[in-house]
Amino acid sequence: MTRKHTTNTCPQRRPKSAIDTVRDTMHNIAKGDERPMSQWDKLLDKIITLSKDLRFEELRKVMEHYGYTMKYPGSGSSHASFRKSGRSIVTIPNNEPIKRAYIEKVRTVVESEEAENNDA
Repeated sequence: MTRKHTTNTCPQRRPKSAIDTVRDTMHNIAKGDERPMSQWDKLLDKIITLSKDLRFEELRKVMEHYGYTMKYPGSGSSHASFRKSGRSIVTIPNNEPIKRAYIEKVRTVVESEEAENNDA
C-alpha cells in the first residue's frame, strides 16, 4: 500500500491581528482596539520595550516632544544634556548603539510625562 506524502509547507498560523509583538502594526490588540499604530506610537513602543535598535535622533525627537531642550557642553563632549524647567537633567551620549541605561532614562521621562498628561 502506498501512502500519499503530503508536505505542509506552511504551518498553521494565527491571524496577524492576534499577534502582539514589538514589530506588529496593530495597537492595543489585547483591548480589542485594532487601529494601525502611528510612527510616533511605534517609537514610544520601542522606548517602552527598551529596544536595542534606537538611534540618538529618535531619543532626541522624543525628549524635544516633551518640552526638553538639547544642549551640548562647550568643551566638545559627545554627550547631550536635555533640560526642562522643574525636571532633572537627562544626559545621553551621541553614540550608537544607545546603551540600555540611557533608554531607561528616556523611558522614565516618557512614563512620567504621559502620567502627568493623563492626570491633567
